[in-house]
Amino acid sequence: MSGRKRLGHILSAAGLILTVGGAALSIPGTSAAASIVGPGAVVAIGNPNYSTVGQDCDPSRNGYHFVMNGLVSNGSTINGADFGPILITFSDGSTAVATFTDLSGSSVAHFLNATTNQSGNFIVVSAQMTLPAGTDLTRMNQFRISHPPCGTIESTTTTIEGETTTTEGETSTTEGETSTTEGETSTTEGETSTTEGETSTTEG
Repeated sequence: MSGRKRLGHILSAAGLILTVGGAALSIPGTSAAASIVGPGAVVAIGNPNYSTVGQDCDPSRNGYHFVMNGLVSNGSTINGADFGPILITFSDGSTAVATFTDLSGSSVAHFLNATTNQSGNFIVVSAQMTLPAGTDLTRMNQFRISHPPCGTIESTTTTIEGETTTTEGETSTTEGETSTTEGETSTTEGETSTTEGETSTTEG
């Protein structure tokens, strides 16, 4: 193999290594698409444009609940100082912040916002966190919104039904007393009196 061809193969191999390595790294200040993270990395939820309607909720974590799992540190114990606030943006332009609440085991972090847009229907367009400069995190797996507040999971289309009151009028039928007075027909038969005149003859 000539020296020129050998050099080309070496450069191609080096370029492939750099490409693969670059895909696995999270550059501080940009979205972390891979699992390697560090100070200044910006991580965004994997389920944006999340509608609250029809979702399940958890009264024990009532609010916008976020989960970040598969956490690995540089050897230090993971705690709240390793995370920044989560900036939530809604479709109506409003914003909110979710903060760290606790760890499940040693590798799952929970975050909650329990004060903003807690009732009504909302869409979480995006949510992201910038890891602080002092974070000990070196790797993560998934970052997602887990569930919304219980007051947002049902449609708020409200139909107010007017109360229809039907008052049935009392129908009183008074039957008129029909009084038939039969006129007494009185027939008075006139007495016919015939007076016969006496005829007197005087002879002269």
